[in-house]
Amino acid sequence: MKTELEQCLRLRFPEIYPYGLIYHESGDDCIVYRLLRHFGQYCIGNLEERQTGEILSVMNELYHSKDLFCKNAIENEFLSVIAENLGTVDLMTHLNRIPATLQLTYIKVLLETLKYKKAIG
Repeated sequence: MKTELEQCLRLRFPEIYPYGLIYHESGDDCIVYRLLRHFGQYCIGNLEERQTGEILSVMNELYHSKDLFCKNAIENEFLSVIAENLGTVDLMTHLNRIPATLQLTYIKVLLETLKYKKAIG
């Protein structure tokens, strides 16, 4: 799964794939996590772009077709980056960009993120 996810992102989004960042990593898990964070950061900065919608669709496909590791990685490294940075301001706008089958998971991650911020802040 790890290499499949990496390969999927590399082949579908070669123009934003972080080639230099990836080759400096050694562990497969670490590569997947860094990739997911990178693509989450990209989505935050380019929320209205067509490519962000495509990335969200791919993440939705991967989330619903892969194993538990993949689901947890997408929640913890992709969706949490988006939720932490976008927060609840314009929540409905953000939800409209996220595929319907991934919205509930996003809301769960957003609530966990808000709960964590409140606990440490």
